[in-house]
Amino acid sequence: MEWGRPPTPVLGEVSHVELDPSTTEVATIVPQKAIPIYSMATGKIKAIHVTQGQHVAQGDLLFDLDVSSLQKHLSEGNLVSSEKGIQDFLSYQISRATVYAPFNAEVLSIHVSVGAWIHGRHGTLISSPVMTLIPDSSERPLFIQIRDAEMSNLKPGMPAKIQLLGDLDRIHAGQIGPFDIPEDPSDFSRIPVLLQDPAVSLQTGDRFLVNVSLFDPCTCLCVPIHAVFRRMGRDVVFVYHKGIYQEREVSLGRMNSEHIEVLSGVVLGEKVSLQDPVLFKRLKVQRL
Repeated sequence: MEWGRPPTPVLGEVSHVELDPSTTEVATIVPQKAIPIYSMATGKIKAIHVTQGQHVAQGDLLFDLDVSSLQKHLSEGNLVSSEKGIQDFLSYQISRATVYAPFNAEVLSIHVSVGAWIHGRHGTLISSPVMTLIPDSSERPLFIQIRDAEMSNLKPGMPAKIQLLGDLDRIHAGQIGPFDIPEDPSDFSRIPVLLQDPAVSLQTGDRFLVNVSLFDPCTCLCVPIHAVFRRMGRDVVFVYHKGIYQEREVSLGRMNSEHIEVLSGVVLGEKVSLQDPVLFKRLKVQRL
């Protein structure tokens, strides 16, 4: 046994890895609930195109705002080039003045009338909903927990294969619903999945297997995911060679829960540290 030898980081290797293009997670049906619909623009309600109790399909026109005065300002060119920020804001307001149904639903209630002034919901501004919808049973979301390592590959609208536990022989179509990536994500993120088969009767508490293809299969040059560190807004690895840990900036590609593709910065067969060598005493670290 050697005494007094300082500890050293665990090493991994730059290698070719066949990245698994899909992830399978368990999902649970959540209780059906009403969804408030807000306006992202500020202005007067010009028209409401639905009534309480009406069924709407995804993409149906719900309401729009009167933005004629904003359009007049832009068309007359009253703003100078130095006021581009104002121009962009007015263009944003106009582009958000018409609101469509985000999913198939029933109009539960309408909270405003034509001519009412509403504040757009953006930033930290508190606003009130224009109306409330109840999604169709086929639009009720399932929720899956996705590892942060896979989040960068996940996009709203991606197709998903869904199987009810207890009836795994049948595969139902679905898609990833809208979601936000948190600024400071935890180990897992909660992602909605929409089941698109109206013939399936959903019950609160039902459990499903959800399979999502995150990218096309590939054999890629990869490092273990724990070999990548953040330094001053850059992704870096520490390559070990002849007693020295050399910091190198890398460009990253696709990833799964264990490996991440490296597009530049390392060579096949190189050894990389899986722990930050800066935290170890008496190690030679060559920084960029």
